[in-house]
Parts: sequence; C-alpha cells; structure tokens
Amino acid sequence: MKEIKVNDWMKEGKERFGESMTEWQFVCPACKTVQTIQDLIDAGVKNEDLDGYMAFSCIGRFTKGEKGCDWTLGGLFQFHKIEVLLEDGGKRRVFEFAETEKEEEIESLRVDKSIREAVDMWLKHGIKPGSCTEFLLRGDYERAFKHAHPFIKPHWNDYIAHIESLPEECRGDNFDNWKGKEF
Repeated sequence: MKEIKVNDWMKEGKERFGESMTEWQFVCPACKTVQTIQDLIDAGVKNEDLDGYMAFSCIGRFTKGEKGCDWTLGGLFQFHKIEVLLEDGGKRRVFEFAETEKEEEIESLRVDKSIREAVDMWLKHGIKPGSCTEFLLRGDYERAFKHAHPFIKPHWNDYIAHIESLPEECRGDNFDNWKGKEF
C-alpha cells in the first residue's frame, strides 16, 4: 500500500493532467475503466457530492452499465494501492492515476528496446530470450502475439518484419541449434 500526502497527490495530479481537476484521469481497480471527474459530472453527480465519489467510486455506478462497473473503495473487499494522507490525520483510499500518453510512449520504447536487446543477445551469444521474443524467433507469431506487451501490439507487423530480416540460420526451424555469433 502506497501512502502519499495530500499535497504531493495534488501536485502529481497537476503534473500529469494539468490544473483542472475535472480532467484528471483515474483507473478503477476492478474494471480498469479510465474516468475523469468530468465523467462523474456528465453522469449526473452533483457538485457537492463529487469529493466523495472522485477516484473512489467507478463511473459505472452512475452510468447504469454504459461505462465502467459499480465498484467502490468503500466496500467490503479492498484491493486499492494508494491512500492519501489528509491534513487532519485521516486517510482516503483512491484509485490510481491513469497513465498519460507520454508515460505510455516511454513504456512502449522500453518494451521495444527490451525486445531488440533480447534479439541481440540471442544473435551474438545464443542466450535464449523471453517467451514473446522466443516465439517471434521461432516464427510462431500467433503465440508470440498472445505473450506480447499491449504497447507493442499496434506495431506488431514491424516486429515480424524485423525478425524476418534476421539470418535464417538463427530463427525458425534453426532456433534450437543456434549458439550465437557476431555478424
């Protein structure tokens, strides 16, 4: 459980999403729906009730199943990851902030670099890569796709093209015999 002071939580929200709290994005821990305070307003939550529902109750409680679920952090089962430490000494359970596009881009580049490094280690030293990259090298693209990180799936054909540009002696049916060498 991560605990964060309310001022630090507010600062993080502003850094991620800007000054307007209505645009801050939160992720329901149950259904993973990304939602904003503006979504709650649009769903009919009254201004005086927003503080009690924001980052605490899923938008599905107010949209009758159109979006999200009916999860709340006030229920019996607790699997939230963050509690905000309030100035009066109390704690408030909150949904996590959603990833920003920049964070997703950084994660995508990290995953891409990881796959390319795994292929490089395979080529040069014969060190077996993780499951996704191994399935790519074996030519089992369907199984590789099932193991792929969600951020690389939109660029899947680029990964296949990269693998197919490698020498045949280190991929496909030759995968199990490869020991590695410099090209």
